Amino acid sequence: MSDCLLDSEMQARLESSGALNFLDHDGCDSKVSKLYCLRTDGDGNCLLHAISLAVWGVHDRGLSVLALHLRRILQAFLASVLRSLCDL
Repeated sequence: MSDCLLDSEMQARLESSGALNFLDHDGCDSKVSKLYCLRTDGDGNCLLHAISLAVWGVHDRGLSVLALHLRRILQAFLASVLRSLCDL
């Protein structure tokens, strides 16, 4: 299961280069959480896929969860602009 979610090859490369998890997680810096590389599609939307995984825990390949959330934010923003214009 973890092979589907985690990119262990990238994890090993980043840790060996000192770019990821460079603090001692077994020693005095144990209060710092270990970071893991998530496997995601490299289709040009990898940042959005990773955000979807981090925020909602879902690999939203169709970006439907993100699109729905952004649509709600936009609707709320436009409604507030409309209310402000009506108050003028």
